[in-house]
Amino acid sequence: LQLKELSHAPICNNCFKVSQEIVTFLNDDILIQQLYDLSKQFVGADLVILDLSAFPVFGILMAKKGCKVHCLMYNDADLEFLNYVCQKNLIIDNVDVLSDDAYNSLLSMANIYDIIYIDAVGPNGILNDKILGKYSEFKRLLKHSGTILPNEIVLNLQIVNSNYLDKCWKVDDANSFGFKIAEQINEYAVAELWELDYKSTPHEILSESIALWNIIQDESEKENTIEIIVNKNGVAHGVLYWFEINLNNSQPFDTRRSTYYKIASFLFTSPKYVTQDCILRLQTKQHRGLLKIDCVK
Repeated sequence: LQLKELSHAPICNNCFKVSQEIVTFLNDDILIQQLYDLSKQFVGADLVILDLSAFPVFGILMAKKGCKVHCLMYNDADLEFLNYVCQKNLIIDNVDVLSDDAYNSLLSMANIYDIIYIDAVGPNGILNDKILGKYSEFKRLLKHSGTILPNEIVLNLQIVNSNYLDKCWKVDDANSFGFKIAEQINEYAVAELWELDYKSTPHEILSESIALWNIIQDESEKENTIEIIVNKNGVAHGVLYWFEINLNNSQPFDTRRSTYYKIASFLFTSPKYVTQDCILRLQTKQHRGLLKIDCVK
């Protein structure tokens, strides 16, 4: 891609006020390299592609090969920036930005695309249910030999001790200026926290990381009970979870080490006091991008 700011002036035609999501997406060097490597796996200018990522880097790289690309932009400033990139790379005629109406109408069609790239994990670290909830429509949009990418998104988790996370999701009467509100509010507290940074979130690891199933592989409602061996004494408050994203059988991209994707956590209904080598049983549920994890023992 040819995009470089050479200088800056008070009035500058090469400056763009784009959304923070696009900035962090483009600044994730590992992710961008993965998309570049992915584009090299496909040859030919006759492919039709739908790129639903935050910024269609994969689509742009394929458009440079002559492919036809459809994408979405969510505000005028981001669209202006995309148009600039396309003009600089001489691909403005190969990239079409779909309106909301056009996109919604498209979902009822079939046999259009050779490749659909979906952003099945949100930058906040949780599954994107708006995308995964339409997975059957995306499959219908594919041509007979088409493919949806990524082709593998594996849920990973590990048990942690974290007083910080435990306090984040519940109200404590000690901090409510004398009001007794904790019991009523905590009854409806959501035990999932997101937009966490793996390195800076205070936590102690109590188990090895466990790779579960491929989110993309199975659309049906999935409920599993898994057993995890605890590797040290402590209090298990919940799990941290993240995803390994495999782009067409490439080296998996670990969102735990991403600068674009954050990670997330589920807190147990009640903390569990654990000892080394004991076993915790976790119940996991997932359906069309909706996820739930809790401890049953």
